[in-house]
Amino acid sequence: MIQHAWTIMCRSSVIDRDENTVSLLEIVEQLAVGPSQSPRVPVVAFDVVTLWYREAEQDPEGGLARLEVVSPDGESQTVGEYPVNLEEHRRLRYRTRMVGFFVRPNTAGRYWLQVSRRYTESDEWDIVSRTPLQVEVPGPPEDSDEDTQDS
Repeated sequence: MIQHAWTIMCRSSVIDRDENTVSLLEIVEQLAVGPSQSPRVPVVAFDVVTLWYREAEQDPEGGLARLEVVSPDGESQTVGEYPVNLEEHRRLRYRTRMVGFFVRPNTAGRYWLQVSRRYTESDEWDIVSRTPLQVEVPGPPEDSDEDTQDS
């Protein structure tokens, strides 16, 4: 069975191919979204890095993974789906680049970066990880209640 080890969202990641290590730079736990007329979050692009491994090291296996962003009200946006091929290797590091996701007005709060797996196309998705992401959305500028006086 394929197992999920972790998922991290960061501003960037660097893979050292000689040492087969990854450095995660500026881990993202919160986003502040500026005012915009567009419902798409205008954020700087960031990486999502996930590590998968074989439950039984000696047994080659594989499956499918799905990455979603879930809003505070439970609305889900699929970011992508990808194969988890552990036939030749005991673990798999998957990295994808996200450039934003949709945020409706007045939906600030705790979003979730959700990772699911399944083994075949006919299987149901099984949620294996939910990583919180706090999204702050400032409201429209308030009108001034102060009286203005000419001098």
